[in-house]
Amino acid sequence: MNARWQCLGSRLLEDQKKVGLRPHRQSNCASGGEQSVLSSLATSVSESLTDVVRWVYWWNSTEDVPDAVTSGEVLIQLNTDFSTKGMDSLELQAVVAAWQSGAISRDTMFELFRKGEILPEWPHE
Repeated sequence: MNARWQCLGSRLLEDQKKVGLRPHRQSNCASGGEQSVLSSLATSVSESLTDVVRWVYWWNSTEDVPDAVTSGEVLIQLNTDFSTKGMDSLELQAVVAAWQSGAISRDTMFELFRKGEILPEWPHE
């Protein structure tokens, strides 16, 4: 694989750090385009895979035409959450300390853990 594409792929998945005093909008401009490309690619692959599986489903069904198979019956969606950043150890300690001191409820703590990717979403979607 071309080294340029490998570099781009690794940059798309790496944790983006905020640097210096640049405004928030400006600091995200460079990675925004890269994330957009990755998201567009994932959406396109999802649509293509859905089309293929719809054809397979139609081939094995009693429907007369492939268009009779709805996307409600067959749908493939790739995960577009490319963030590798979850909750770090200091944030985890702060949430537990806030719960232990009574500043937040147990439900709030669990919700923060879900958003920080410590706990899985429940019920599974």
